[in-house]
Amino acid sequence: SDQVTIIVNPIPAITVAAVDSVCLDAEAFELLIATPTGGSYAGPGVSNNEFNAANAGVGIHSVSYDYTDANGCTNSATIEIEVVECTNSIIETAAVPFEIYPNPTHKNIHIEFSGLFDYELVDSRGRLLINGSANSTIDLNVSYFESGIYFVKVSQDQKTYTARVVKQ
Repeated sequence: SDQVTIIVNPIPAITVAAVDSVCLDAEAFELLIATPTGGSYAGPGVSNNEFNAANAGVGIHSVSYDYTDANGCTNSATIEIEVVECTNSIIETAAVPFEIYPNPTHKNIHIEFSGLFDYELVDSRGRLLINGSANSTIDLNVSYFESGIYFVKVSQDQKTYTARVVKQ
């Protein structure tokens, strides 16, 4: 008898990184949380693969990611992003007298500031994650933190400056 062989293309696996909560007044940011890349995001506050917390509003929002591979196989995943009202939000200083890079980052944040300074890394809810003192430069390892928005506070001579950092 004749045998028929059926070849089944595997469904592409999707990995989605967790996202910490986002402040309602945070700037829109590109969603780069799912792999393989090249798919599309959809959900409240999502437009052109960017998430805008103000458009989504306060609450927990389901954002989906759909991906189709070269064989036409599709898969999707969903992640929840919480938008919170940050009443104790850190006010970002318009002009900061220090350098911070790369931004966005995957592994390290490099801070340069003239002289001795204190630093803090806080998440979007204002929780302290890293703090210390440095002289001129410091590298902070953020590779083990979730993707999201963080704030670096640098203090010197009773003045505090704040900058936003995106961890991918």
